[in-house]
Amino acid sequence: MSESLATRARGLADEAAAKLRSASDEASLARVKSSFLGKEGTITALLKAIPTLSVDERREAGSAINVAKKSGESFFAGARRPAPTAANTR
Repeated sequence: MSESLATRARGLADEAAAKLRSASDEASLARVKSSFLGKEGTITALLKAIPTLSVDERREAGSAINVAKKSGESFFAGARRPAPTAANTR
C-alpha cells in the first residue's frame, strides 16, 4: 500500500504542473489548487492515509507526499505572481 501512496505522490507534482498550465484564469487556478492542496484535495487524502501504514512505509510515503506538497505549493505560488509589464521592468 505504501508503495502505491509513494508512487502516487511522486506523480502528483507533474499532474499539478500540467493542470496548472491549463488553468486560464484565477478561478480555474483556485480550483486546481483546491483539488490538490485543499481540505478534500488529493495530497490531503494521501496524508490522511499515512497512519494506516507501517513505520517503514510511513517514512517512504510521508517523504514522497511532503515533496509533492512542497512542489505543488511552489507551482501555485509561482502561478499567482503577476506577469511583468513594460512599466515594471524598467
